[in-house]
Amino acid sequence: MPNRHEISNDNWERVKEGSNMQKTILCYGDSNTWGLDPDTFNFATWEFTRHAYGVRWTGRLASILGNSCRVVEEGYNGRTTVFEDPIRPGRCALPHFPVSFYSHEPLDLITIMLGTNDTKDIYSAQASVIGMGLDRLLRELFQEVPASLSRSLKVLIISPPAVVPGGNGYYPGFSAASREKSLQLPAVYEKLAAKWRCGFLNAATLVTPSPVDGLHLDGTAHAKLAEAVAVKVKEMLEL
Repeated sequence: MPNRHEISNDNWERVKEGSNMQKTILCYGDSNTWGLDPDTFNFATWEFTRHAYGVRWTGRLASILGNSCRVVEEGYNGRTTVFEDPIRPGRCALPHFPVSFYSHEPLDLITIMLGTNDTKDIYSAQASVIGMGLDRLLRELFQEVPASLSRSLKVLIISPPAVVPGGNGYYPGFSAASREKSLQLPAVYEKLAAKWRCGFLNAATLVTPSPVDGLHLDGTAHAKLAEAVAVKVKEMLEL
């Protein structure tokens, strides 16, 4: 995490005075937060497009919450918790997560939906190790919160949808082993949520990736996820 910027009590009081105004929510995740459209993915060329803002679960969440909240998207294709992609740099969340945190504060709530890419065969990480990666991110985050403008920060951990075989088999880089690990993640993440006193949502019980590629959500799934996240956000922020 960056060096702490000490916030004076006067500045913190100003933040608290505005706490009843619009809330700011940071949605941090991978391609299913970015909104990759599986119907446009070309397995031969690796070309794809993005769901429109109003289709993505983050955009739908903003619509559901209305003027009471500002939703900030921070999705990136291939993002992991702590693993470095040897071919595509910048996918590891660890050095970038704090940048997003400080860029958008004061924050009232952060949703974190990571772990799918951690199940790739190249990382050889078991579900328990992936959980350790998320635990590291949370530890770094909560060490910074007391000295930030986001001292009342709440975190919602979203365990991602399970990996499934697509029309051409498993998505490149994934396998049946990836699916097994993804099925184990909810139990691991729920324990982390209890440890850090975070909210928890198991997206695997709500949505399934598109049968086209077996990894990314279609528009209908984005809508269902947005509705479920909105319920949790309203509960956690007492909206």
